[in-house]
Amino acid sequence: MDKMVSYYSKTRKTQRWPVAFSYNILDIAALAAYIIYTENNSPFQNQANYRGRFLKELEKQLSMSAILTRSKIPNVYRNFATRLGIKCVLDKPLVAADYEENPDSRNSPPRDATGLRKVVGNCFMFMSVAEKRFHKTRKLCSG
Repeated sequence: MDKMVSYYSKTRKTQRWPVAFSYNILDIAALAAYIIYTENNSPFQNQANYRGRFLKELEKQLSMSAILTRSKIPNVYRNFATRLGIKCVLDKPLVAADYEENPDSRNSPPRDATGLRKVVGNCFMFMSVAEKRFHKTRKLCSG
């Protein structure tokens, strides 16, 4: 059992014993779920890398509710990496919350069709070198 758990282990190096203990519990629970599943579905147990595919599907199912909850939080749109990760997992683009219902929508910046802020600023072509480093966009003037 130790060899099977260590082959697909999700443990990480940590100095905190409660975290290490919870990693071990998760590994053992995943192995137990795999054993129960293969005993009930015997035709699938002889396929190559079946345990790895089983664990990936288990991870996806366990984390899907948290991902769906997180995708409804408006602050997610500020962090590009989080937004991109949620888009990849859900396989659909995120739609920003409707900001028109908020009473503060009069002071909110202009937004494009996807609900993200439009990039506004000076023309890139007529800026000094120092200003170009800190500019929001690299687009040239239109016209």
